[in-house]
Amino acid sequence: MKYIFLSLILLFSKSAFAETAGVLTEPYAGYFTGEASGTDIGKADIKSYGYGARLGYQTETGWNFGLDYSQGKGDYEPSAGDKFDFSSKDGGVFVGYAFPAYIKVWASYIFKHEATIKEFNAGADTELDGEGFNVGIGIKGIPFVTVNLSYQERKYDKMDGAELAASDNKTKLTLLSLSLPYNFPWKP
Repeated sequence: MKYIFLSLILLFSKSAFAETAGVLTEPYAGYFTGEASGTDIGKADIKSYGYGARLGYQTETGWNFGLDYSQGKGDYEPSAGDKFDFSSKDGGVFVGYAFPAYIKVWASYIFKHEATIKEFNAGADTELDGEGFNVGIGIKGIPFVTVNLSYQERKYDKMDGAELAASDNKTKLTLLSLSLPYNFPWKP
């Protein structure tokens, strides 16, 4: 019983797992799945591999913030048709918190999202532009590797350079990824 009690104290003690302030780098890669829906883009399933990185600063108290960039490549499968190649690029900012007990949470605002559906519109590529957000949780299982689960939503406001009249064009995705967060100690 005393070993369990001591283990819990060490697990939740801030001094036992004190964070070092510094530059945070976190490359990640994984698989995302979800759906697209809307008046202009129809209804479709999306399955894709994705990779990216977060680069920022982490404080001694566990707060972190910075830039978030990702890319993905996979399939866009409308409910009534063929399968099309799908690719996406995201750029945004994030803020997060690393708990002392191997858990972290974050949220990203994606201010630039670009997606391409190959040969979708009568044989021509379809370009979509928009913005969105991510929210996620990560659990560090083994040293230097974190398993992450995030929810991503994107809203499209342009298709092939033209403004979309309908405001219901969006994607909702879930990403399961592995990341390698590393904090380079540095104090300004």
